[in-house]
Amino acid sequence: MLESHGETLFKKRREYENKYLIKTLPTEIQKFPHEEILQGYLLAEKMEELRIRKKGDRFIKTQKKTYPSGYREEVEEYIDEKIFNELWPKTAGKRIEKVRYRIPYKHLTIELDIFSGANQGLIMAEVEFPDEEEVKNFSPPDWFATNVTADENYKNKNLAK
Repeated sequence: MLESHGETLFKKRREYENKYLIKTLPTEIQKFPHEEILQGYLLAEKMEELRIRKKGDRFIKTQKKTYPSGYREEVEEYIDEKIFNELWPKTAGKRIEKVRYRIPYKHLTIELDIFSGANQGLIMAEVEFPDEEEVKNFSPPDWFATNVTADENYKNKNLAK
């Protein structure tokens, strides 16, 4: 475990999430907390990915694994800026840039990403759920459009290529 700004991060968890394209931006979007994200992929295979991310002034390494059953596991840990800067050149050609807004919705949080760079114009929302039951019962806000969770084209690792 590494510390960053007094915080320690080492998370290993199951991932339950849905992704949506957006019809319109929510009103007063600027009032919600947001930060710039730079994300690069060191490995972006069908069943496994390894990425590094600069999120605000924090640096995070994330490994995701998808199992044949569809279950996904995510392990995140803070890294220091020096390690990030050493690894960043290895992500050339496999990067995304976006601003992420964190919008409260019922008892959940919507992470709204407005992409720039090669994906300029793409706006997508992601909602993480505590369990599969919540996924099934989710009723999205009216400013959401198509659910693209199962569409490989909208996975960040593929948008980075």
